[in-house]
Amino acid sequence: MLAVRGVDRHQRFFAGLEAVLEVLPPPRMFAEIKLDGDVAEAASDFQALYEVFRVAYRKQMDEAEC
Repeated sequence: MLAVRGVDRHQRFFAGLEAVLEVLPPPRMFAEIKLDGDVAEAASDFQALYEVFRVAYRKQMDEAEC
């Protein structure tokens, strides 16, 4: 859906998504700490947005790994 609308090509979308990921607490898959309550919910948001980031910028991520 992002690609269909061309959103993934806008630098502002990338910067905004990156900024949100920097302020949300990482989920357990990234940090070995147990989170409770609102913080755990925010970590779930991080995980969902990180997956969007990976899908939207898969090509750039693949190039970076080379």
